[in-house]
Amino acid sequence: MIAVILAGGVGKRLGGVSLRISKAMLPILGVPITAKTIEQIHDETPIRRFVVVVRSPDQDIACFLRDAPPGGSKIEFVLQPEPLGMADALKKVVEQSGIESDFLLTACDNIYESDTISDLYRAHRDADFDGTMCLLKMKKEEIAGKSAAVYLEQGRIARIVEKPQLEEIQTDLASIPLYIFTLRLLEYLPRVRPSQRGEYELQDAIQMLVDDGGKLGYTVTNSRRTITKPEDLLSINLEMLRETDPAPAPDIPGVEIEPPVLIEEGCTVLYGSRIGPNVYIARGSIIGRHCRLSNCVVLSGTTVPEKTVAENELFY
Repeated sequence: MIAVILAGGVGKRLGGVSLRISKAMLPILGVPITAKTIEQIHDETPIRRFVVVVRSPDQDIACFLRDAPPGGSKIEFVLQPEPLGMADALKKVVEQSGIESDFLLTACDNIYESDTISDLYRAHRDADFDGTMCLLKMKKEEIAGKSAAVYLEQGRIARIVEKPQLEEIQTDLASIPLYIFTLRLLEYLPRVRPSQRGEYELQDAIQMLVDDGGKLGYTVTNSRRTITKPEDLLSINLEMLRETDPAPAPDIPGVEIEPPVLIEEGCTVLYGSRIGPNVYIARGSIIGRHCRLSNCVVLSGTTVPEKTVAENELFY
């Protein structure tokens, strides 16, 4: 089995963040989110071959993964020049890299709680399914216009409706971008036509599979965290900082530090500043004199002007 990681989105709602950092390289306490995704799959399944779909040659993520592949995994890159949807991305993988076995498919901008991926893997391995999807319980208002509503019959997935209107929804289950499929799904990719937003929707291929008698199982996860806006990047990093036990912050003369704080190597924090609690400062950043930062994230290469007072802010 291989894993396909979709990391080629434009990230329009990330605003200025995406102008500096590709979606594949969005940092989670110093580790690119794509690497975090690969690490979780590596730790929770026996998968050791990964294909990362990117929009253009991304030397930053390529160098990072080449220098430190999780567990010695094999990592390949596939180009999807235009963001034309998940079905199109999967076609590019077939054309450029090849898929010869069951495959796990996910997006790089989602973080799942422990055992979500292993539960999906076991459910697919132990059943005679053409695919297994991970579902999340959501309010109808959260599904409407944003997610794919999923309907069940006799313990299997019977129907998927992509981005339905609120009044149409009769379920509290939504599809999230975490799946395992057999090769049978690939047969339907050439039949997928562009949606109203001009993308080739994977859900259309999945529905064709179901309509042709394909058997789809599912698991349900309690939560997932996704990065679509700058405030998501801020909140996820702060949550991770509170949940983990980072190494002690460096002792910087004239600087007061209140943990938890993660200050990477290569940062400059000038005299008179107070940092923390809950602050992550990425390498290459400069914090000016007499700054006061709490519940903040400073992305790599950013300069925070002197005397800045900030709380719950992302600097980039």
